[in-house]
Amino acid sequence: MAETVEVIGGDYEFTLGLAGKFDVGELRYNPAGTQVSFGTILQKKPFQVCEFSLANYLMMRDRGADWMVATPVFLNRQFRHACILVRKDSPLKTFADLKGKKVGAKEYSQTAAVWFRGMLLDHYGVDWRDIHWTCGKVQRFPPPKEADVTTVDEEPEDMLLAGKLDALLAVQVKDNALPPNRSEEHTSELQSRLHLVCRLLLEKK
Repeated sequence: MAETVEVIGGDYEFTLGLAGKFDVGELRYNPAGTQVSFGTILQKKPFQVCEFSLANYLMMRDRGADWMVATPVFLNRQFRHACILVRKDSPLKTFADLKGKKVGAKEYSQTAAVWFRGMLLDHYGVDWRDIHWTCGKVQRFPPPKEADVTTVDEEPEDMLLAGKLDALLAVQVKDNALPPNRSEEHTSELQSRLHLVCRLLLEKK
């Protein structure tokens, strides 16, 4: 009997033609978005295959979540230089200038933030402990004790626009006045010949 498999993931252009009927069964793609797909995993809702955060997957597996397994299918791979945004009147000019500054992020444990902190240390000499992080009140995982993290009720993006933060780490923003600059991302891709894995597909055991 042919099997029907549903994949829950983001609404990407490259997944438009993914669904279909094949010799072994039918594949359905539900472009519900990452908030839905991430919530499905975090709330342990029923699923067959689902897109999820690489960093959060590793942290959950480390904490004993053996009811899911990662597949070598990566829906999002990129460097995260463009995730750091500043106001137009900011005096910050390079990533090295972030040392000792207040940086906002919705989730401290999000994959983009994990890759960005590693990039700061390896390429710009800025240790993640030398940044004052301001994050949302609700965190999926507690930050390490060594990290300087303050949780707030305000949206980090609104705090940046109000001048309360020096920079913001975000994959998406509400305000179009904060456009990302991807030039250094392209340079890193060319020099390293790598694509950093950010999201992958999980299969329920």
